[in-house]
Amino acid sequence: MYRSALRSLRRVHGSALSLRRLHSSPRALALPHPRRCVSTGPSVVAGLSFENHYSIRSNLQALIRDYARSDVPPLSFAFLTQHRPPLSTEQVYQLNLELVNYMLCYTCRQLTALQQLPYIAALNPKVERTHALYLKTLQALLNNNFPYDLYDREKMRALLAAFLDDHQDTLQTLSDGMTDIMEHFPRQRAFAFLNDHLRNRITMKLLATHYLALLDQSGSVTSADRIGIIQRDVKLSAFVSRIFEFVNDLCLLKYDHQPIKLVYAAGQDVRFTCIPVIVEYVMTEILKNSMRATIETHSDDASTTTTTPREIEVSIFEAAPHSVVMRVRDYGGGIPAHIESKIFDYSYTSTTDATVGDTSPETTHGPTCTARDIDDIHSSAAADQMLPGETVHNIAGMGFGLPLCKTYLELFGGRIDIQSLRGLGTDVYITLTGPTDRELGNSPA
Repeated sequence: MYRSALRSLRRVHGSALSLRRLHSSPRALALPHPRRCVSTGPSVVAGLSFENHYSIRSNLQALIRDYARSDVPPLSFAFLTQHRPPLSTEQVYQLNLELVNYMLCYTCRQLTALQQLPYIAALNPKVERTHALYLKTLQALLNNNFPYDLYDREKMRALLAAFLDDHQDTLQTLSDGMTDIMEHFPRQRAFAFLNDHLRNRITMKLLATHYLALLDQSGSVTSADRIGIIQRDVKLSAFVSRIFEFVNDLCLLKYDHQPIKLVYAAGQDVRFTCIPVIVEYVMTEILKNSMRATIETHSDDASTTTTTPREIEVSIFEAAPHSVVMRVRDYGGGIPAHIESKIFDYSYTSTTDATVGDTSPETTHGPTCTARDIDDIHSSAAADQMLPGETVHNIAGMGFGLPLCKTYLELFGGRIDIQSLRGLGTDVYITLTGPTDRELGNSPA
């Protein structure tokens, strides 16, 4: 598919008209509506005849449509573990070929979804900026010199590093654009679009990060406990404790509260093979929610001013082979009934300019339940610990916290469940799945 796509595009206007030159007017090539064909800079296609211009645009649209419709296997541990460091030259070629096809399909799906939004969305400059970035990604992927560049580790490293850098803030940009047009856009259709967009975006970022990790591990003394972004036998209690200490420090800066304690009711010795960046992102979000609820509920109770807040309790259970459940329990007063049904809705948040300093129970324990300044501090202090291009600052106050957690977990067969008792507290159940022994190479194929 990859080779035929390149041949098809190069036949459109001869070999001299490269994909790089075609991209000089991305909107004109990507969208057929005449008002979207305006380019602010010099364009190669501007001097073409109508027939050639139409042929180029039609072929590029056909390419995007074909890749968007292509069936690709869902991201899985089997795919992530099929190549282990150190990588041979043949393994690098095979991995690059699979990676480029994955990235092409997901990029074209994103472009197709954006192009199918209502016309008012296409006119929004923030949505347009997101579309232009995915066109830039498509150009970079198609500019590979097949098959020779697929043997070039450094070129692929640079391509994926640029992708992560370019898409660092696309979620914030897109969410701002969607907020601008939400009143003109059916709510359920917006949710469906955001759900698919976020899932594809996360998949692309995980693929890029995994590939870069494999290259790093191949170029140094290989650690037997890592395969790309997968880490073997993580002691979950120690990992959660480090996250808790960090979140506790953030809340101390915001609220000047007495330190909250973390206690383990079960599972302190459980070890589990997982993707740490996913566990870290999810646990950071959940612990921030629990900690804020605990602090604000404690502050509202005049009888507790001289006592320490109730502890947050974590339990870890081995639920099944290659699966664990982590329960986070707080005594932060629970989730108000009018909020509980909305906690997984996109762009619903209890964090607004009006509620950042509000400690009333009605603003506690919402979908993100984090003050903007806490998220700003978190993004700068923890950027190196988060998935590249996926800092919490990008979604602060946008209502993407729990929906993103849900998407991350479901990508590999996990889930998140929430039980709340108003006036008492909330239990959050996080189910993680991991690779099998066969996928890790611990048993004969």
